[in-house]
Amino acid sequence: MTDKIIDFEAYLPHEVCEVICVKCLHRYMCVKPVDTWLKDLECPKCGSKGYVIQTGQELQENDYD
Repeated sequence: MTDKIIDFEAYLPHEVCEVICVKCLHRYMCVKPVDTWLKDLECPKCGSKGYVIQTGQELQENDYD
């Protein structure tokens, strides 16, 4: 048996999207597993959970290379 810990979330499909916290108005690029609900995201600036929404900005694959 090995003691190696495998982060299985690293192998899940992810998406990149622009989001904003409607509590503190902090806007940022978010990388999250596709199945993660926006209401479960925590704002990196104010630490609030449940206030993050997507901006609707369309992103192309080469926009975040």
